[in-house]
Amino acid sequence: MVLRSFSKIATPGIRLGLVSGKSDWIAALNTVKQAADLHSSIPMQAVLLDLLQHQEFPNHLEQLRNLYHERCQVLIHLLTHELPSYCKVNKVDGGMFVWLLLPSCDVDALAKSALTKGVAVVPSSVFYHQETKNESALRLNFTNANTEELTEAVKRLAKVIKDYC
Repeated sequence: MVLRSFSKIATPGIRLGLVSGKSDWIAALNTVKQAADLHSSIPMQAVLLDLLQHQEFPNHLEQLRNLYHERCQVLIHLLTHELPSYCKVNKVDGGMFVWLLLPSCDVDALAKSALTKGVAVVPSSVFYHQETKNESALRLNFTNANTEELTEAVKRLAKVIKDYC
C-alpha cells in the first residue's frame, strides 16, 4: 500500500491525499475512513482538482523540484563540511529528508537539546520498535528553510552533536 499527500505540492492545510494498493486493502481502508468522517472536505477537493488541472501546474511542480533539489544539495554540503567526520549523510534521490548517521548516542536527548537551540530534528528512535536495536541517526528536513536558515541550523546542530557524541 502506498500513501501520498498533496500537502507539499499544494498547501499543508489541505489535508488530502491518495492511497493505492490491493483492492481488498483499499476496501478495508475505505470502511475505516467512512467510520471516521464519512468523506473528505468537498470544497478542498474542488480546490485541489482545480490546482491539478491548471495549465501551469506542471511548471509549479518543476519549480518545487528544483527548489527542493537545491535546498537538499545545500544541506548535504553543509552537513559534510560542518559536522565531525564521524557523522555520515545518506544522500537521497528524492523526498524531503536526509538521514544523518551518528555514532552511538542518546538521539532523543540530542533531539531535545537541538530543539532548545532552535533546530527541530526527528530522532531515529521514533522509526523503530522499542525492542529493536536501532542506529543513532536523525531525520532532517530541508524543504522549509532557505540557504541562510539551513546554514544557521547546521551550525547549531554541529555544536549539539559535538556535545553529545
